[in-house]
Formats: sequence, structure tokens, C-alpha cells
Amino acid sequence: MKPNTSQRKFVLILGVILLSQPLWAGSCNMEQIDQFLQRGFTHEQVVKLCGNPQTSEPSPPQKNPGSSTNIPTQEPVTQPNSGVNKDTFYLQTVIDADKVEVTPEAIIYWRDKCYAYGTEGFTGFRPEACVNMRTTIKRKGLEVVRAAKAIIMIREQEMIVSGDIKQDILNPEKLKPKTLKSFNADYPSSLTEINIPVKKGIDPVKVAETLKRLAVN
Repeated sequence: MKPNTSQRKFVLILGVILLSQPLWAGSCNMEQIDQFLQRGFTHEQVVKLCGNPQTSEPSPPQKNPGSSTNIPTQEPVTQPNSGVNKDTFYLQTVIDADKVEVTPEAIIYWRDKCYAYGTEGFTGFRPEACVNMRTTIKRKGLEVVRAAKAIIMIREQEMIVSGDIKQDILNPEKLKPKTLKSFNADYPSSLTEINIPVKKGIDPVKVAETLKRLAVN
């Protein structure tokens, strides 16, 4: 007695399941296999359609000959883009500010921080005002006054320059009129000398050399 159509279909489905295990379940279900067979696909074609090729495992990391440790991968070194020269890029890296720009006319930096001002209260601390300050140092007439590393308990790090210097509070509305007046007394808008904030660990002498190159006589 020859098997009927339903029996042949069952045998083919069973064959697909067995041959494509364990991957068939992630690709085709019973109804999909049945549909493929009804549309005239052969057993081999259904197996190929429902079977996923195994993903090859990644090659193990190569090791340095004669060494049991992996060859370390060096981190890429950040370089200035083509539109920024080395001195500008250096100042953007070492000045302790939120943003630094060098234009043909000036060196400009922005700091959004809390500044102490006024006199000490009964607690022994000066009040603070948190504002966004922009400092503009004209390159023409810029001179380095003093560059020195910090000495614990003796002095703070110094990168003092002189010239035509402007300070602007970009959000004065944050301060009450009385506070603003007292703050401006300690941080006037026009200066002839300022200590440029330099990040810890940076040699101010090297910063001074860069500033001298950018100065315009």
C-alpha cells in the first residue's frame, strides 16, 4: 500500500526537522515548512531555507611570540584638526576652562563656575556667586609676567599675563543688584593683569612659551 499525500508530507516535515536540528526552530515553524512543501519546494530546498549557517567563532587574540601576554592596542592620540594650529590646540587642552578660542585678535576662554567675592563672614568663608564668565585677552601687547608651579602651603600655580584684558559676566541676571556690585568690585570688566587658570599637572612655563608665540607686538 502506497503512502497517501498526507503521510508523505508528514515524512518530509519530519525529515526537515531532523536534518535541520538544532537550528530549524529559530527559522521555520511547522506551518511554514508545510507551506513550502505545498508550493512545490523539494526536501533539500526546505532544509536550506529553514537551516541557519553556524556563526564562526572569532579568532583568538594574537600573542607576541615568546610572550604569554597579548599585544596591547595603543589608544589613538588626539590630534588637532586641519583648521586648528598646534598652539591653539595646546591652549584648548591646558587652560582650565569650559571653552577656549584663539582668534587673530585675542585669546578667549569661558568658565562656568562659582567665584568667591567680598569679605569673609562670621563663618570664615567668603560668599560665592555662580556665573558664566568670559575672559578676553588681546594678543596685541600680551606679555607674560610670571609662570610658576604651585608649591604646597606656599603658593598656588601661577600663569600671570598682562595686557588689554576684558571680563564679562554672561548671565548677570542670576545675581541680585547688591551681589553684582560687590562681585564686580573683585572681578572688574577691565584688567591689565590676570592669572590664567591652568589645569593641574600642566607646567605653566610651557604654557608661557605658547602664549609668547601667540603674542602680537
